[in-house]
Parts: sequence; structure tokens; C-alpha cells
Amino acid sequence: MPRITNLTNAQLEKLTLSQLRIVDLIRLELPNGIVKRFTNDSFDATSNLVDGSTNETYLTGQGYLSHNALPLTSQINANRVEISFSAVATDSSVTEPIARTLLNNPVSGGTVHIIKRVDPGLNDASNGGEFLAFKGLMDNVSYKVTTDDALVTVFCGGPFSNFDRTAIYGFTNTASQQKLFPNDTGFNFSANNVSNIRWEE
Repeated sequence: MPRITNLTNAQLEKLTLSQLRIVDLIRLELPNGIVKRFTNDSFDATSNLVDGSTNETYLTGQGYLSHNALPLTSQINANRVEISFSAVATDSSVTEPIARTLLNNPVSGGTVHIIKRVDPGLNDASNGGEFLAFKGLMDNVSYKVTTDDALVTVFCGGPFSNFDRTAIYGFTNTASQQKLFPNDTGFNFSANNVSNIRWEE
């Protein structure tokens, strides 16, 4: 995890391990363009970590519960992530529960970002640093209703999570490639006939 570098000396003096906690910022973008943002922090959070320039607001009290463990490694791996939401809206500001959004729209191939933020617990909106813990694709949705609760689980994975299955995000073209790599324009040159490449040892 990156070091906390943007706290003032006064904030560092107040900081104790009992105050320090890690909060989640979850961003789901469905294939049809609907974007939902959630946090388990005690207040709404703002971050521009996804694209580096646009401040996005992540809402608290919108049903986000947790995700399973994320092994952080520098190696390419086949992580599968399950993100759980309560399908019962408890906050009066929820205009459309996440269950309705996920079950009434296509999800396969939508993008997922999980951001980890250090919350210094200083009763202000500052944060002690954040990093992108997971970026992947939505694969499927599970809806489970019991007499006590209703849960929606989003199953996600990276491009290498299940290499043998049919690709979930489209075709070999620019639009599909840019779902994973937004600035990649390599397919614009795929039709060019290049004959003067010299292969030498």
C-alpha cells in the first residue's frame, strides 16, 4: 500500500491506530453506460482515481456491504471477486435500489473498480491516500432472498480470470479493446499492409 503522504503534522499527531481504517469505493459501469458508485465510509466520498481528472462522488448508505478478499500482487493473476449488496434499501435517498438496476440491465462485460482509501478518522473529508485495488469486468449477478434478508452478489473477474470461457466483453475491435484499455488505438492500424519489416537476429 502506498505511504500516506498528504497529512499535515497536526493530523499525524492526532492519528492513532484505533482511528485508522480502510474504506472501499466501488464503481460499477454497466455496458449500457449506467454508472453506480458506492462507499462503506460514514460520509460520501469524492475521488478522481479512475480517470485522473474527473471527480466522482461515491455515495454512502446505498446498499454496498463488502467484497471477498483481494490478494494484492504485482503478478498477473486470475482473481475472481464477489461484491455483495443489500437488496433492501434502508436509506431514504436511494431512488433506485441496486438490485433493480442490476437485474433490469445487462451486466456482463461492465467494468468494476475497487478503490481502497485510508480514512484517518479525523472528522473531516480528507483522506490519507488511496489506490486502485481491483479493476475488472462484471460477469454475472446472483439474487438471493431469504426470510431475513435479500442480497445481490456481482461476480467479477479480470481478463485472465477464466481464460477458457468465451470472452465476455465483445469482439476483436477498437470498441471492445477500449473497455479494458481506454487509450488503446492499435486496431486503427490493423488494416495497414506492412511489407518492409526486416527480421534479423
